[in-house]
Amino acid sequence: MKDILDHEYTDDELEYFREFLNIEEANDFAQLLEKNKIIYSLEKPQVLIDKAIVGTTILPKAILKILPRDFERVNKILAEIIEQQAIPQDHYLLEFSNLELFDVIKKPDSWNIEDITTARKILVSRGFEVTNQQLEELQEQRYSELRAGKQGEIGWMFFYAVCIGLGVLFLHPIFMIAGVGMGFYYWQDKKRDPKGASFFTFDKKTRKVGQIIFYLGIVLMIILFVLLFFNAHFGLWSGLF
Repeated sequence: MKDILDHEYTDDELEYFREFLNIEEANDFAQLLEKNKIIYSLEKPQVLIDKAIVGTTILPKAILKILPRDFERVNKILAEIIEQQAIPQDHYLLEFSNLELFDVIKKPDSWNIEDITTARKILVSRGFEVTNQQLEELQEQRYSELRAGKQGEIGWMFFYAVCIGLGVLFLHPIFMIAGVGMGFYYWQDKKRDPKGASFFTFDKKTRKVGQIIFYLGIVLMIILFVLLFFNAHFGLWSGLF
């Protein structure tokens, strides 16, 4: 399953937007994008682990990617559609308290635009006025928190640094690669907010530690492989044994 509306763009320019557990729902969403002339790619996810091990029920059936510049536009289109529809009587958000509903509308990174719009409609029906400006201010506060990055767990970062040390000590490349890879993850990993803006996943302190782990691992790996090379060709350590 793959569909790119305009071949002028490549997969490299498209970013993950949403996943679907139902093919029909994915196709309906794709038709909405085509109607609004929005570039997209609808793909079947790659299964890296045998289905017999992980099962199939939790795996998405399709993954939708669009251009980052279209994130906000697609969310506005979806919000307009939900605004025009009646709230189903059995909608699960009707069971939420007012505080819980406010928590929904101010966290666009945790809830999709359909839930946010529905939560807002429920609040209005309960007598709470939520203007567009108020909604934007609440969500902008959340965006500021996200863009500041989250703090990495010190215990895990220490563990990956130890992995590098164990890899050097026992000449085990998997430990070294794991440590270097995770160091790079803490240093350079990025996400996108619902507006399509890119930001670093972790805060400056965590990224600094990740950078140190990454470069430490790279330097130790180079030194180790150089020593192994000289030992293999010149018997560098033969006199020690």
